[in-house]
Amino acid sequence: MAKPIKNAKKIDSKKLFSLYAHLGFMNPFYIENNNHLIIDTDFEEIVKHQDQRNAIDPVAVIEILNKSYTFGDRTFIKDVNLTPWMAKPNKEQTSWEYVEDFPPHGNIVVAEEVAAESLFKKLLQEIKNYIGKSLNVGILLSGGMDSRIIAAAIKHLQDNNEINVNIIALTWGIENSRDVIYAKRIADLFGWTWEYFELSHKNLIENIEIAAKHGALYSPVHLHAMPKISELKNIDCIIAGSFGDSIGRAEYSGIKVKNLKQTTSRMINKFKIIKNNIYKTNIPKVHGDIDRYHKLFPRQENYQYYELEKQIHYMRKQLNQCMSVINEKIPLFQAFTSPEVFGYMWSLSPEVRNDKIYYHILNKYFPGLLELPWARTGCRYLSENCDKPDNYLKNYHNYGKWIREDIDTIIQKKVLSSHIKKLNVFNMSALEKLLWVNSFSGDKLTMIDEYLIWIASLSDAVQLYNIQGLNNVDNSIIDKFNGNITSILQFIVFKLKHKLKV
Repeated sequence: MAKPIKNAKKIDSKKLFSLYAHLGFMNPFYIENNNHLIIDTDFEEIVKHQDQRNAIDPVAVIEILNKSYTFGDRTFIKDVNLTPWMAKPNKEQTSWEYVEDFPPHGNIVVAEEVAAESLFKKLLQEIKNYIGKSLNVGILLSGGMDSRIIAAAIKHLQDNNEINVNIIALTWGIENSRDVIYAKRIADLFGWTWEYFELSHKNLIENIEIAAKHGALYSPVHLHAMPKISELKNIDCIIAGSFGDSIGRAEYSGIKVKNLKQTTSRMINKFKIIKNNIYKTNIPKVHGDIDRYHKLFPRQENYQYYELEKQIHYMRKQLNQCMSVINEKIPLFQAFTSPEVFGYMWSLSPEVRNDKIYYHILNKYFPGLLELPWARTGCRYLSENCDKPDNYLKNYHNYGKWIREDIDTIIQKKVLSSHIKKLNVFNMSALEKLLWVNSFSGDKLTMIDEYLIWIASLSDAVQLYNIQGLNNVDNSIIDKFNGNITSILQFIVFKLKHKLKV
């Protein structure tokens, strides 16, 4: 066996990868050295073990500027990767062993009440296993339905003396938002301690730096108050329900599983931010990241492949990586992600995995939670009559406004910095135009805001890790045209598509 890198941290693989078969497993990072895997949970530490310069990976840039997350196992530094999905290192730590008996998708049809009861029982056991011997347990609680189901499960375990713990409900948002108001009411109803974390533009400034330290793998807007929560004391573990909608209700960002599209559909050089030849040269590798996992985990139908893509690339690379900021200091467990839970739900027909699953659970065990409106609508869950939603704020943040009005100078300086320019990946004239036209947007957070604040974070990461750019790449006439004209035209189309004022 090859010698490990000098001073590489020794890890307990068995402990670190104990939950590797769970969807909520937060993959550590790794590099290869002489056919030996060097693994670390800390991005800053794993980069130190590189025996070569830290070079930008343009494929990762293309991916995040299309979908807001990278695909496969990529980070923005070449040869620094996330450990593979559903895999653990072998005993010699020279290669990866993928999970055996990976749960298949099925088409079983049962009554919704039966599916709801089975799901709830499996959730109870999953959460009980996560809590273990913990005495003080946090729960990420919002006004959404997935965290409401987790709250019901924890309360049920308490009421039946299956766990003896102190529960602390943790909520972030702006005052008078539905998430904050409803979470407080749930905590009061169950007699739990409630801790509130207000969001403001100051969180965004801090999160730009934190995202950079963690490798700029996601837009800072997704960190919310996670850094503040990670600093809490006297909490043994935290339970989250972020995977609830995708597993329980078969819905990803509002799209039902049967309506999902392939991750690489509609891939374009958005707003011409990336230099034309860089994009054309590297786009085949983007498709390769998707195809590799298709071969590793074959399915029967297209929608099943697309659901796996959401779990492998979106949930793992964006959601889990953000949550790892908490997990670094306080163990965080994602409910709905054990093989027993997601395997059961995947075995069912997508028609069974519908919105009524949650209704049946709450109606049987905690009907009082159905009296509280759903944060998404401001009305009772599944109410057919929603003419008069509540008067609370639907959005729990004002990120769009804060980005364009409160920290616009900071973002502009970082986006147009020498650190971004030296990478030789970005079309700087396009970035200049995009910063200008985006200033005319309203308060709503848009994809463009996410991209710009992510580039600001990448600028900090380039400086922090001395990331080197590509060689012999110059601005072409096409790039100058794209930067001055095409990026603006794409912006106008984008605004019209989303029915915003141009």
